[in-house]
Amino acid sequence: MSDFADSVAPLLFWTLAAVALIAPPRWALFSYLLLAQVDLSASDFASASTLGLDNALRIVVIPTVLLLRLRSTAPAPAIPDALSRWWLLFAAYVAIASFWSPFPLSAIKMIGYLYCYSALFILFRRAWVQSWFSIRFVIANLGAALCIAAAQTYVLGDLASPEGRLTSFDDPQNFAAYLISIAAIVLFARENEKGALRWFALAAAAGGIVLTGSRYVLIGLVMLAVLSFLRQWFEQGSGAKLSAFVKRIVFVAAATLLLVTVVVRFAPENRLNELVDYAGTSSSSYEDVGTFAWRVLIYEEAIDQILNRTAVGLLFGSGTSSAGGVKVDVYSKQFTLEEVDANRSMHDEFLRAVYEWGIVGLVLLLGFLGSTFSFCWRRAKATREVSTLAYIALFPTLLLGLGVENILANAGHPAGTGYLLVFTFSAAAPAGARSLLATARHPMLAGGMAPNFTAARVEKHFPA
Repeated sequence: MSDFADSVAPLLFWTLAAVALIAPPRWALFSYLLLAQVDLSASDFASASTLGLDNALRIVVIPTVLLLRLRSTAPAPAIPDALSRWWLLFAAYVAIASFWSPFPLSAIKMIGYLYCYSALFILFRRAWVQSWFSIRFVIANLGAALCIAAAQTYVLGDLASPEGRLTSFDDPQNFAAYLISIAAIVLFARENEKGALRWFALAAAAGGIVLTGSRYVLIGLVMLAVLSFLRQWFEQGSGAKLSAFVKRIVFVAAATLLLVTVVVRFAPENRLNELVDYAGTSSSSYEDVGTFAWRVLIYEEAIDQILNRTAVGLLFGSGTSSAGGVKVDVYSKQFTLEEVDANRSMHDEFLRAVYEWGIVGLVLLLGFLGSTFSFCWRRAKATREVSTLAYIALFPTLLLGLGVENILANAGHPAGTGYLLVFTFSAAAPAGARSLLATARHPMLAGGMAPNFTAARVEKHFPA
């Protein structure tokens, strides 16, 4: 960081932390979401041997205090036992695998990340049900986050990379994940929450993603636009007009073409151009795509070690955070066992799961991910609320992120916070008047209701 930025970042961090601890619910949550954008860890931070007070405060202390402070008595949709069971089993196994970890402090941090996800899930779910979170709330937070990023990148003189990639006080790819998460929430907001502000927020998020230079999030943005078809299908059912779908396809194609044009024309030094060149040039190699070649060497070393393990090693892995050793083996001149960030070494959570937690850990991770998708999909079909589709539409981007980034270790950071916001947004979607009426009229969905809960009774209480 520049000297000026080095003094601004701590001031911003501790101010937001103080507000998050003592302010009323809305302001406390608003401040915490912005606090997730500020990482004070320097590039030379000895992660494997140093705790870090600011990280402990953001990841463990403040979520716990907020969880205790912000109680809610509003009814919330029940969480299926299967979803809770998969998560608890996965978190428990990660904790158990820390006993044979070669990086004990990093393993404790990993347990802290999973605790943070658990606490924030409960907290964010309460916030959506209690209406502390709203569409206007997340749009306002998006605007504040973009202002922080613009100031950090272009005003403070602290460019995140030689290309000048837009980012808050965190990694550009993490910031991009937060932007697409907010875009998913806004895109699948209810009908009465549409308006010019909604389209402005979507445009701002898309423009921000281009400027971050995150390749996987740009791909995810295109997929999110394509999966916006789900909204129309749920709103109009099987009777949706073909012409409406054609219009949506044309709109998405035009928006994608415009996005690619902007990348090529106005960001010639952007990392996204490396991806475009690789896709469009037959002579290009994966080594031409930025940090991808750097990661491939880590993947190859990890796979080679896995293939040479015993049956016990394949089944149970080499211990939580042990992937840090792979990074040190491959890049011994740049990293040491005391300084490597062991929880952010593999850049592929699926490969990391096999390496650190074995086949058992991979099954638990996949089981949890599948249960989140199943829960939101079943809830979408039962309630007919379009907001339940936000997580479904963002799920491919989440899978991409898990395949190329360190999402599990991003609790309390922009990426982890953003994905969790979307999941809780979908999970807390209420069964409104229209969804209740649709359920009462649908013979299969109404089968589980009380006999006297009919469409006529719904229309009496919720007139059109």
